Amino acid sequence: MSSVKRRYNSIDLFKFIMAFAVIALHTEPLRDNPCASAVKIYSILVSMAVPFFFLASGYLLASGTDSSDDICDPARIKRQTIKILKMYLLWNLIYFPITVAYFLIYETSPIRCVFIFIRGLVLVGEQYNSWPLWYLLSIVYSLVFLSFFVKRFRKPGHFLALSAIASIFCVGLTALVKYEGTYGGIGETLRQLVYLGLGNGRIFSGLVYIPVGMLMVRKKLPVYLNAGMLVAAGVIQFFTDNLIVTGYLTIIASIGLFGLVESLRLKDSPVYAVLRSMSTSMYLIHMYIWTGYYMLVYREKTFGPDSFIVTSAVAVLVSLLYCMIVNYGKRKSAAEP
Repeated sequence: MSSVKRRYNSIDLFKFIMAFAVIALHTEPLRDNPCASAVKIYSILVSMAVPFFFLASGYLLASGTDSSDDICDPARIKRQTIKILKMYLLWNLIYFPITVAYFLIYETSPIRCVFIFIRGLVLVGEQYNSWPLWYLLSIVYSLVFLSFFVKRFRKPGHFLALSAIASIFCVGLTALVKYEGTYGGIGETLRQLVYLGLGNGRIFSGLVYIPVGMLMVRKKLPVYLNAGMLVAAGVIQFFTDNLIVTGYLTIIASIGLFGLVESLRLKDSPVYAVLRSMSTSMYLIHMYIWTGYYMLVYREKTFGPDSFIVTSAVAVLVSLLYCMIVNYGKRKSAAEP
C-alpha cells in the first residue's frame, strides 16, 4: 500500500472529525457557557474546520496530477469545477423549501425575495439556514480562477502570492463587516456595500487555502514546524480579539494542523472511505436536521448543547444509511451480468 493512500486515510479521518466542528459552529453548544476561557479555546478549534476542508480540496486536487512540472492539471480543475457546481446547484434545490418557508413566514415582498435569492445564490453562497453551501460556491469561484491561473503561473511562489493576495480580501473585508464600532463617511458606506453585496469576505477563502493545499502535495514542511505554527497561532489567538490578527492566525493554525494530519500514516481500512462519504453528507445535510429539530421542539431558532447533540447524532445516522444504500447499489450493479 502506498504512503499516498495512507495520507488520504488521515485526511478522511479528520474531515469526519471536522464535520462535527462545523455542526458545532452552527448549533453553538457553548453559547451560554459562563467560562470565557473554555469558549475561547472552543472557538479557536472549530474555526479551523472549514479551512481544513478547503486545504483538503486543494491537496486532493493536486494529488491527481501526474506531471511533476505542473502543480495541477487545468483539465482536472475544470472537471472538479463542474462537479462542485452541480453539487452546489443540487443542494440549493434541496434547501429551497426552507428558503420559501422563510419568505412566507416573514412575508417578504416578491421583489425582495428575488433579490435575496439571487444575491445568496450568486454572491454569498447561502439562503436562510443553508449556511454550509457558501463553501461550495467559494470552491467554484476559486477553481474557475485557478483554471486560468495555472496556465500562466506554475511556480510555488506564484501560488503563495495568490493565497496572500486573496487573504487580504478575505480577512480584510470580513473584519470590515464584523467591526462593532462606527466608521462614518466612506468607511461606513464601504461596509454597507460589502455587506449588501458579498455579506463578508469569506467567499475569497477558497483562494486562500486551496492553492496552499495544492502546494502541500510537493512542498512539505517539517512536522515540528507545522506543530509550532498550530500551537503558536492558537496561543496568540487566545490572547487577542483583533479581527485582522485573528483572521491571519486562523490561516496559520489551519495550515499547521493540516500539515500534521497529512504527515500521519494510517493503516488502510474500508472505514476511511465510509468516513469520507459521511463527512460530506454530514456537512451538507445537518442544517436541515437542526432546522427540523428546533422547529419541532422550540418553535423558534434555538442554539445549545442539545441542538448540537441531536443534530450530530441524526446526521451520523442519516449519512451512514446513505452510504449503506449507495454501497448496496454499487454491489448490485457490479453483480448484474
